[in-house]
Amino acid sequence: MYFIQHDWPLSIKEASKNGTSTLWINYIKGKVDETDTITITKQKGSSYTFKWKIESIKHIEYDLKKQHLIIHDGESGHCQFVAPKKSWGHLHGIPVEKFDLNHDNLQSHSKRDPIYSLDISPKGGMLMSGSTEGSVRVATSSSGQLMRDLDSHVGDMYDVKFLPSGKVAMTAGADTQIKIWDLQEGSALMSQASVTFVGHQGGINRIQFIDRGRNFVSASNDGTAALWDCASQSRIVQNLFHSNRVKNPIRRLHDAALFYQPQDNEIAPVDRRDFHQHGYIAALTSPFVTQLVDIASRSFIVNLDTKEEANAVHWVSSTTVVMGCESGILYVYDIRQPKSPLFVSHEQPSSFTTLAPFGSQSLLCATKDGHVYSFNVSSQSFGDIVLTGPHLDVVHDLAVYNQGDVYSCSRDGFVRSYDLHP
Repeated sequence: MYFIQHDWPLSIKEASKNGTSTLWINYIKGKVDETDTITITKQKGSSYTFKWKIESIKHIEYDLKKQHLIIHDGESGHCQFVAPKKSWGHLHGIPVEKFDLNHDNLQSHSKRDPIYSLDISPKGGMLMSGSTEGSVRVATSSSGQLMRDLDSHVGDMYDVKFLPSGKVAMTAGADTQIKIWDLQEGSALMSQASVTFVGHQGGINRIQFIDRGRNFVSASNDGTAALWDCASQSRIVQNLFHSNRVKNPIRRLHDAALFYQPQDNEIAPVDRRDFHQHGYIAALTSPFVTQLVDIASRSFIVNLDTKEEANAVHWVSSTTVVMGCESGILYVYDIRQPKSPLFVSHEQPSSFTTLAPFGSQSLLCATKDGHVYSFNVSSQSFGDIVLTGPHLDVVHDLAVYNQGDVYSCSRDGFVRSYDLHP
């Protein structure tokens, strides 16, 4: 796997201005750990030449339009480093102009609030982000222009979500409250929550919708996963997590992911009015156990033990679950064989924070060292794509639209957009 300096586009820019520049690159595989300096030389037009010493590298190319630096080697094929197209630092904190990574402005402006959560609307036109100061902003995904200010929470915002209609938003965080917002109401920049759900005794880390938003599941630091009904504005189930199925007390739930697969022979729901919950399975992640639960029947399915503190979980298929851990280890499980994982990766040097879908068999995995790595479940390999930008700042959340437009938010207070279209 290859690692590169986070602001490598500035080295390209320096070569364009002065004729030559350098950047560092690191290659790690097994016991091999090589660090090298790549020399960049500007040629005629918009082309560049690269010189290096690492033997595994066969060719380096640069795509100016997409801001991609591609490392080709003889073993794994290639590694594509991607710089952000645009970066916005004005959404949370002191208003500033929009930023581009080609301008080294990351340290030259006033403090911005770290951004914990991010989502993109179903049609791709709006971004929603939540910060450590309880602020929630809705902006255009193309330019970062502020559209809505949804401030009414106190403390860190752990999750923000657009409902499937795109006309309504939901927010949750450290203040133990879940709020619903009507994004069509009026034209004022400032908005007030339409509905507030209360009941958790700890901060809420994740919210996931069922059947176009009729119900939703919330995973909390109080160790419970509640099931809610939007129409009646009430909590249907206080805790979906079966604490009696684990050895140690569950003090918090880090993440929740839902998978929907209609089945012919379904377990009967607890209530006939909950028929729309058929086929939904929740993966609820506590520090050392991810538990699968059938939503409609509230019944326990199986525990997946990681023996590591898991921060994030994602369904790849109806039988495959991936978990990213604080230790930098990634687990892939076939739930039909829950006693041992299909695959365990020890390649990452930093903790995983979130996992996002990218194609049918791939994920984007965000880490605390400021990188986002692609992971192909079929080949069980990392590193075809690496998103760069933050300098050792935690990437807290990701949003993906149309399998090519990718957005990240991080501790440095920036929202970044990337072009991963072929």
